[in-house]
Amino acid sequence: KNVMTVDLWLLWVWSLAVWGCNIIIIVNAPQIYRASNENHYDEKVNSLYIAVIGVGNALGRIFSGVVEEKLMKRGVSITALFVVPPMTTATALLLFLVLPGSAVAIPFLVGSIGYGVSWGVMVLSVRLMFLRDVGKVYNFFFTGAIISIASFNRPLFGYFYDETGRDQGIYPNCSGSECFRVPFILFICVNLVATATGWWAHRRWVANFFNKKEDEDLLLAKDGEGNVCTDEAEKNSGGSGGNQQNGDSVALQF
Repeated sequence: KNVMTVDLWLLWVWSLAVWGCNIIIIVNAPQIYRASNENHYDEKVNSLYIAVIGVGNALGRIFSGVVEEKLMKRGVSITALFVVPPMTTATALLLFLVLPGSAVAIPFLVGSIGYGVSWGVMVLSVRLMFLRDVGKVYNFFFTGAIISIASFNRPLFGYFYDETGRDQGIYPNCSGSECFRVPFILFICVNLVATATGWWAHRRWVANFFNKKEDEDLLLAKDGEGNVCTDEAEKNSGGSGGNQQNGDSVALQF
């Protein structure tokens, strides 16, 4: 039944964009650093950027956990954060295209923070939005990342990186943002779509949640015969009628 729901496929597109594109950035971090730095490569600097990615990922996960508690106090669903990861990913991709190699740590940090938020938000949201087979639904979203990596990494990123390097005569290396300009522009577009699907999934969840709460409140306010049952009415009707004459309590029927 979950496969037939709109919410599942909205978040599947979201996972394809956010998880897939961020994993591609992480696994190709040395190539992105080398190209951004005009084909100059330092192993120590590359290790620093990998550490920045790890720190950003951790900060994003912590952020999602801290913000959830604050949002709950304000009556806001954690699903509102669905828009954050694709927006930060798109921002990081844009920064890779415009910033010089000396500032490449900034997009690495921005993207990894959004990536960390994505894991925290998904874990916290799936258990709210899908009441059955939560584990299966959560793992199903990994297929989006798998398809994204298979479709975008070697066939797109790798192809343009290698071909640009051949044109420059420095293959297997590459120099300049033109090495990844085309795939990154496509990744930005995909993440903008994911921002829309994430927001749509959030709005659908909020609407369904409040509709369910209204139905539950209505059921709790009625007895088995459909009569409104309030505390004041129960006090006024004490000692008269059916079950209450026998000292039995009124049982709500659902």
